[in-house]
Amino acid sequence: MEQDAVDVKQPLTELAPADVAVARALHAVRTAAALDHPRDVPAQTLRETASAAFGSPLPPDFTGEVQVVGVIERDGQLVRADEPSAAAAFQVYARKGDAQFGEDAYAYIASRPTQQQAHALADRLALVDAHAVADVYEKAVKMARVHEAQVVRHPNSTREDISNARERRADAEYAATINDQDWRSRLAEVDRAEVQAMTPPPDENEQELDEALAKGNSR
Repeated sequence: MEQDAVDVKQPLTELAPADVAVARALHAVRTAAALDHPRDVPAQTLRETASAAFGSPLPPDFTGEVQVVGVIERDGQLVRADEPSAAAAFQVYARKGDAQFGEDAYAYIASRPTQQQAHALADRLALVDAHAVADVYEKAVKMARVHEAQVVRHPNSTREDISNARERRADAEYAATINDQDWRSRLAEVDRAEVQAMTPPPDENEQELDEALAKGNSR
């Protein structure tokens, strides 16, 4: 996926052909985890498909977060470059969700000679993550964020292009929020609490009258 091929007017939604199998395998891993089923088989499939597509396995607890790090060789070791322009290469890392104490939180995926190529790989990984989620609103948010990042990076993007991409992402996030069951439940609780807070306690005289009327009706 070359930067020149990016259409800043349209959101990025399609997976590269080699990445379809990776997204399916990641979805299978997540489904097994949600159902508390064994993950050995889908995790092995994920390792194999990701290695074929990216050159390295994708962690089964991949969160969707991807980092691009510019590196330079110093004293025989690769270290983070102070500026992208000084980097000799760019490494791509995928965030792990279940990293234990003392374990690296990011898994190394690949190294690319240019920042553009590294970002292209990062976008592929982010799209794999988006297509591996079951919730349609969450998927829309993830894809909108990928597109926004591409538009912001693209040298030909106008302010209007960037504004439109950010608005599209914000709309997707809003739709995901209002369609979240937990969020709706919390909102209903807040509404009930506000109604109760705005309802004044009954006047003592009115309460006595209500009690008298109740007694009269019972006769």
